Amino acid sequence: LRRVLIVGTFVLFALLAGSATGVLLVAAAVVLVPIARLVVPRVPLGGLLAVGVPLGVVIGAVAWQAWVPVLELVGRDPTLTGRTILWEWGIQAIAERPVLGWGFTGYFSSPYGELPSLYVPQFDNYEISHFHNSYIQTGVDLGVVGLLILLALLVYTTVKSYAHARSHDVDVGLGALMVLVIFLIASPTEFLFLNYNYFGSFALFTLFFSLF
Repeated sequence: LRRVLIVGTFVLFALLAGSATGVLLVAAAVVLVPIARLVVPRVPLGGLLAVGVPLGVVIGAVAWQAWVPVLELVGRDPTLTGRTILWEWGIQAIAERPVLGWGFTGYFSSPYGELPSLYVPQFDNYEISHFHNSYIQTGVDLGVVGLLILLALLVYTTVKSYAHARSHDVDVGLGALMVLVIFLIASPTEFLFLNYNYFGSFALFTLFFSLF
């Protein structure tokens, strides 16, 4: 009963927030948790990666080709509410200062940061404060160096969570793993780390140091 109440509250909160990403994450969590509970104790990480990585590449390639016509078919914005245009701006910003970036929150604090708001019609009359992508925004703020550190933290903590679930405590390991999987799913479309509310950063570093 407690689990049903907690999940019900979570789903209601996500629906009332009105975020398409939140709704997708609810669906992902409901599907992934039972699958992870079946797979993780039985399948070593190496075997899972041997199957999952090629499969993920194929699915990603198909999605890359299909997402625009599919979204247009259902009447949705193929730019993901201006995100893909913002990502192009972000990649250009990384190319301008690739090693150490523009500094923490440096790009949108500079005169250059006003330009995307002027040229992305989906954000008309809205002051853009980030690129809606954790990896691109980290690359802009902290350069390739900072981005590689973030990726190393995510990979290390995900691997250790999987190992913890297999060798120590299934529930604790799976809980940590699911948080990280949701982070990995949401990171391409949301800015989760090193940002103004710090929840994602706090959760990531808590898991990292707990599993280190």
